[in-house]
Amino acid sequence: MMTRINLPGLSPLAPLTFTVGFLETSLQTFAGGLLQWTREHQQDVESSAVEGLPLEVLRSLEPLTMLRRRELLLATKSAWTVYFDNGTKGADPFGPISCLAERLGCRGLIVTNMPHTIRTQGGRETGMSGALQFELFAPEEREFLNHERSISVAYDGGKWRFDATGSVQPFEDLERYQAQEIRDRFTAVNTGRIVQRLSGTVGRLESAALITLTR
Repeated sequence: MMTRINLPGLSPLAPLTFTVGFLETSLQTFAGGLLQWTREHQQDVESSAVEGLPLEVLRSLEPLTMLRRRELLLATKSAWTVYFDNGTKGADPFGPISCLAERLGCRGLIVTNMPHTIRTQGGRETGMSGALQFELFAPEEREFLNHERSISVAYDGGKWRFDATGSVQPFEDLERYQAQEIRDRFTAVNTGRIVQRLSGTVGRLESAALITLTR
C-alpha cells in the first residue's frame, strides 16, 4: 500500500505536479478507457502495473518529453483516480479527462498550481507566469463542451486576473471572489479544500498503472 501524498500542489518532482487530473472512476475503468482512446490515435501503446512509494512511482514517468509519451494513473481510497503525464512543462490532461468523463459517464477534474517566478531585470520580465486553476467536467455536454465549472487566478499580460465560468458549485465561497487583492480571490488553500470536498481522501494512493507509447 502506498503512503499519503499531498495533492494538488507543488512537490520535489515539479513540473510533474504542476497540473493534476482526476476522474471519478476506478483505476481499472480509467485505464481501459484511456487505452482505448489512445489507440484510436496511436497503435503502439501498452499498460503495466507500478509499485512503490508515491514519489518513486511518479519517477516512472521520466524522462520528461515535449510530446506526451507516458501517463500514470493512481488509484485512491476515494472514488477518484489521479492522472499525471510526462510533459516537460507539466501535465496536459485536458483531452483524457474531458473526453473520458463523457465516455465513461463520470465527473472529471483538473487542478493547476503553477508557481509565479516572474522577476523584472533590466526592464524585462523573466521566469514563469503563475496560475491557479480548478476545472470541473460533467459526464455530459454543457453549454461549452462538458465544462461544468472553471475558476482561475493567473498572471497574464503583466497583471493578475480572476475568471469564473460555468455553474456555481455548492462548495464555493462566493464572497471571497470579491476580495480586493486578485490573488486572494482563489488560493491554493481554497483549491485543496475543494478537492477534498469533492473527493474525500484523494491523497491516499493505493495502486498505479503506467500507460506508455512504445514508438
